Order: sequence, then structure tokens, then C-alpha cells
Amino acid sequence: MGKLSGSKNNLLPEFQKFLLERKLAPEKNIPFLAYWVSRFLGFCRRLERVATEYNEITVQEFIEELRSDKRILDWQPRQAEDAIILYYFNYLGKTGGQAEGIAGITDVGNALRETKRLIYTHVLRNMSNAPQSPLDALYGVSK
Repeated sequence: MGKLSGSKNNLLPEFQKFLLERKLAPEKNIPFLAYWVSRFLGFCRRLERVATEYNEITVQEFIEELRSDKRILDWQPRQAEDAIILYYFNYLGKTGGQAEGIAGITDVGNALRETKRLIYTHVLRNMSNAPQSPLDALYGVSK
């Protein structure tokens, strides 16, 4: 999967604009993130799954389908999952299983995915205001 064609570059324009304005992804990656979300939404339509709410099982089925495709590189399913997380939890503002929180998760894989989602939605939005460690001053690291 190399460059996206012009038509794919215009997928989900409002989502792309949202990512760009909020600096949630590098500009060069934004069309690819929109591409993965578009493919996921098509996957949901094809399987007649509800796409208006985040569904971890459907996302994992989609990721597994990508992994089974020999044309997809190893890193692309991770990028696709990141794109879907950004779409639901940042762009659409969904809360997913946030009400039950990590305590309601019964297996390690789901706990890791929930932790990743929480990081994306709360911590990584803007690291420019992150607190500095006193160790940073010792090693000459500054903002």
C-alpha cells in the first residue's frame, strides 16, 4: 500500500479536518487514518454491524481480517486500530466502556486495549503542557 489516490485522499473530510485542526496526528498520516476508518465502516456495513457505537469485538474482527491479508504490512493493522480509536473516542466523542472502566475488563488483551484508548483520549492530546521531571533539569532536557 503506497500512496493514496486523489479520491481516497478525500475520504471522511470532516474527520481529516478534525485531526488536522487538533493536531492529533501528523499531517502526512491523516489521509491514511481516514482510509482505515472508511474501510472499517465498509466492513461494518458488509457484515451488517452497527457502526455508530464502538464495539471492541467488531474492531478486533476487522483487525484480524487485515492481518490475514498478505498485502497488508505488519504495522498497518496497528495504524488502522489507532485510526478507529481516534475516530470513535476523539472525533465522535464516544465513551465506549468508560462507565465500567478498566475494573470491568476480564482479560489482559482487553485491559491493554482499554489502557491504550484511555491514553489516546486523555494524555496524548497535547503533550506540550506535560509536567517536567526534576531529572530533566539534571540532564539538560527542556521543552
